[in-house]
Amino acid sequence: MKKNSIIFLIIILILAGCSSSQVKKSEEVETKEEYYILKGINYVREGNYTKGLKEYEKAYQKNENNIITLKEIARTYIKLGDYESGIYYYSRALKIDEKDQESLRNIGYAYFLKGDNKKALSYLSRLSLDGTNFETLKLKSYLLYEEKNFKMAYKNFKYALTQEKEMDLIYYKIFAELLNDMGKKEELRIFLEKGKEKYGSQRDFIIFYSYAVGEYFGEYDLGEKEIKRYIVAYGGNDSLYMTLAYMIYNQKEYAQAESALKLVSYRERYNKEYMELKERLKEKI
Repeated sequence: MKKNSIIFLIIILILAGCSSSQVKKSEEVETKEEYYILKGINYVREGNYTKGLKEYEKAYQKNENNIITLKEIARTYIKLGDYESGIYYYSRALKIDEKDQESLRNIGYAYFLKGDNKKALSYLSRLSLDGTNFETLKLKSYLLYEEKNFKMAYKNFKYALTQEKEMDLIYYKIFAELLNDMGKKEELRIFLEKGKEKYGSQRDFIIFYSYAVGEYFGEYDLGEKEIKRYIVAYGGNDSLYMTLAYMIYNQKEYAQAESALKLVSYRERYNKEYMELKERLKEKI
């Protein structure tokens, strides 16, 4: 779940290519070469990646060392799911300018999508502070966590938190796991409470908060209280009722948990989470 959401964000970032104004600023681009690049950009914007790639390749045949062409070819290959070719052309771009931030960032993304976390980290770590946007910083933090480099992951997550403008639940979940793994229980508590102060009116955060205080601190009663508070204030839905039943079940109030589970709509009673809890209750009642 977490990784799929991160991959979605990465693909969105890679879709942001060079603008036509960037092309026009390149003094190295000849008239026809520029024409092919602009034509390729227009095809890509329309979602016709194959035609766009053919135009970029025409520009490439005229000048194999145009960094704009190389980056556009690389990006388009990645959109087509050809990570190897994308990495090849980004590598070519980095031979021309080893500090090119866009190439470093996107080749890092490409290696992550390819499943090579170590290579992804090696490129993302070469980014300057200015070249490291919020999404890249979060990805780097996630990769460090996956590689069990908790100390550096913690440092990056802490810095990312200072850049936060709106809630990112993926980030919150991973950072909570990291704090728990590092035994930073007091900081985890503060982190959760501050989050609740900011996002107490957001359903998904309250569900996350309830599971977190239950799983990390054994305070399922507090989780139950927060879910009930939210339902009274904003109304309930299936995910809230499922969470409520789970909180009550873990307090061994099995009859009450079964009553909460009955609030779940019929269309949701065949999902895995519901059926597992239902079976566990059968064994207790």
